[in-house]
Amino acid sequence: MPEPSATLPLATDIPIMIFRDFEIIPAKITIKVGTKVVFQVKSASGDCHEPYSSYPDRTDISGLFDSGALRNGASFSYTFKQPGAITVRCGCHPDMMVATVEVIE
Repeated sequence: MPEPSATLPLATDIPIMIFRDFEIIPAKITIKVGTKVVFQVKSASGDCHEPYSSYPDRTDISGLFDSGALRNGASFSYTFKQPGAITVRCGCHPDMMVATVEVIE
């Protein structure tokens, strides 16, 4: 079973957050500013998933990124350019699928 959190100290690492059925794995990662994260859909159920940035306490899109609807096998990437805690949700399941990207300097 994957760890619920991962620390990736080097900007050259390309971390992957997997959108699988009704969960995001890992649920939290820590990366450095300038790191690209790949959001990959692995959905056996065939459900769509839509990685997007939201607010911690609301499902509204914060405007940082939004992949649009993706199906199994598709991916989307985003390079995080500023430090802070970014809430990531699935646009198809915003209340159930929530993760955090902690961006440090």
